[in-house]
Amino acid sequence: DDHLVFTFLGTGFERKGVDLLLSAFAQIAASVSHVRVLIIGKDSRLAAYQQDASDLGIANKAVFLGERLDAQNCLAAGDVLVLPTRYDPFANVTVEALATGLPVITSDTNGGCEILTGETGAVVPMGKNIVNELAQAMRHWSDPAKVRTASLAARDVAEKHAIESKLDATIQLINEVADKRV
Repeated sequence: DDHLVFTFLGTGFERKGVDLLLSAFAQIAASVSHVRVLIIGKDSRLAAYQQDASDLGIANKAVFLGERLDAQNCLAAGDVLVLPTRYDPFANVTVEALATGLPVITSDTNGGCEILTGETGAVVPMGKNIVNELAQAMRHWSDPAKVRTASLAARDVAEKHAIESKLDATIQLINEVADKRV
């Protein structure tokens, strides 16, 4: 309860930007003492990322849980999802986090960024200043009051993008195309 937890959930840490997350977190960890980072997922280089956290001086504020099969519980343990992915057509964890009531900080190279609003998270442009901009977004979202306010808005966005509505829209589109061909 005393800490605000930035959560990462994914596999393939290099593509998903765990190195960027750790570097950005290191920029704010000393000045924003109530924050922690939780890294959840599978990667063959997990020990190297743990060493990076140590080298950056944040090992005492970074927890690596490894692979887990209970994504819902992992997201519930956090306050803000951070996913600075270098490329992702649409990271499902974006909607999963929103559904859990977590605001999302992600890169503009995650197709899921298109459903975010300023009140449900932040979209950081992938580029040479990504670490600084990511740190700035994390600093902004390290305010527990902002996170609490964003929680309901995040849930609302997720409900608008539920899998059932997407499947219904896809079926409708298929039927429209089929009708035109007949």
